[in-house]
Amino acid sequence: MSRTSQTSASSTPPGAPSPRSSLRDHVVAALCSAVLVVGGVKGSPALAAVPVDLTVALAAALCIGAAFHLAPRLRVVRVPPGAVLVVVALLPGALVEVPQGYQGAKLAGMALTLVVVATSVVLLSTRRRRRLWLAWTAGWGLATVAALQVLPRDESQWGRAALEGSNTIAAGRATATAALILGAALVLPGRRPRLRLLAGAAAAALAAVATGSRGPVLAAAVALVVVALVVREGRRRRLGGLAVALVASGVGVVVSDSPGADRLGLVLTGEVTGAEGRLPLWRAAFRALRDGGPGGTGWGGFVTVLGESEAVPGSGDRQYAHNLVLEAFVEGGWPAGAAVLTVVVASLVRLLHHARRGAEGGGVDGVAVVLLGVAVAAVLNASVSGDLSGNRLAWVALALAWSGPPGGRPDPRRRGSTTAGRARSHLLYAGQP
Repeated sequence: MSRTSQTSASSTPPGAPSPRSSLRDHVVAALCSAVLVVGGVKGSPALAAVPVDLTVALAAALCIGAAFHLAPRLRVVRVPPGAVLVVVALLPGALVEVPQGYQGAKLAGMALTLVVVATSVVLLSTRRRRRLWLAWTAGWGLATVAALQVLPRDESQWGRAALEGSNTIAAGRATATAALILGAALVLPGRRPRLRLLAGAAAAALAAVATGSRGPVLAAAVALVVVALVVREGRRRRLGGLAVALVASGVGVVVSDSPGADRLGLVLTGEVTGAEGRLPLWRAAFRALRDGGPGGTGWGGFVTVLGESEAVPGSGDRQYAHNLVLEAFVEGGWPAGAAVLTVVVASLVRLLHHARRGAEGGGVDGVAVVLLGVAVAAVLNASVSGDLSGNRLAWVALALAWSGPPGGRPDPRRRGSTTAGRARSHLLYAGQP
C-alpha cells in the first residue's frame, strides 16, 4: 500500500470530528451533565473519601473549561441583555435581611446555579455537544440504576429505592430522566438500535417506579407525550404505541406490590392527588401574594409566611414553596417572579419552535425534540418539588434554548458532513439538520 493511500485510510472522514475533538466534546458533555446529578449522591459512603464538595469542584472545572473555550477566540463576552435583566430582578431578594430561614445557604446555592447555567450555555454551544449532553445525562441515570443494585440502600425509606446517603427524589429524577431520553429516542423516526433503547428505557423506568418519587415519573410520562406530538411523521402510530405502553405501565404499577409502585398507584387510582403535602405551602404562598406588597420576604425567608401547621415537618427553617414560580414571587418579589415566569415560558416556546422547525425541514432534529422533552419534564417536576437551586436540570435545559446556532441550522464546523453519516453517529439524529 502506498504512503498516500495509508494516509488517506487513516485520516478522519470529511466533516467528522477528530479523535481529540471528539474526546474533548465527551469530557465537556460528561462534566456538564455530572454537575447536575452529583449533588444527589455526594453523601453516599462510596464518595465519603472525596475531600472536596463535588458540586463545587465540578462547577470550578466548568469555569476553567469555559475560560479556555473563550480565550483562544479573544472574544469579549457579550452577555445578552435579557440575562442581565433576569439577574438584576433577582437581586432585591438578596438585599432583604431574613431573620429566619436559610438565606446564606440559599444565596450560595443560587450563585452556584448561575455559574453552572452560564458555563453550560458556553460549553454546550454546538449541537454535537448538546447531543452528547443528553446521552451522558441518560448514562448517569443508567449508572444510578446499576448503583441501586450493587451499593447499600437507605433502609429508612420504607422499601423505596434510594442510595444510602441520598434520597428517593435524587434517584427518581436521575432514572426518570434517563427513561425519558431513551424513550424519546425510541419514539423518534429513523434507524436506531431500538432493542437496546427499549431495554435501557425499561430498566430506568422500573428503577424510577421503585423510588416511588411521583413527580419525576409523572413528569417524564407527560414529556414523552409532548415529544410524540411534536414529531409529525407517523404521529398517529407513535401516539397509539405510546398510549398502549403508558396504559400497560400504569396497570403494572397499580397491580404491583412494591412500596414504590404502591405510592404511584395511589395517584393513578385517584386515591391521592400527590399534592397533599404541597397544598398548605401553596395556600400560604398565595396568601402572602394577596396580603403583601411587590417586595418579597427575601431569599430563604419563605418560613416567615407559613402558619404553624403549614410548615413541612422536620425541615426547620429550610422551607420553600415547592414551586419555582411561587417561590420566586414570594421570596424574591414580583420582579423576580415575573422574570422567572418569563424565562420559563419564553424558553419552552423557543425550544418548541426549534423542534417544530427541525421536524418541518425534511427530517427530525432529534436533539431539539428530546431537549424540549427534558425541559418540559424538569419544569413540571420543579412545579411540585424542590427549590430554585435544587432544580438545576430545569435551568440548564431551559438555558440551552438560547445556546448555539438556532435549531434547524447545522453547526458551521459540521456543514461538510452527510446526513447518512450523522444519522449513524448518534441515536438522537435522523433526517436533515
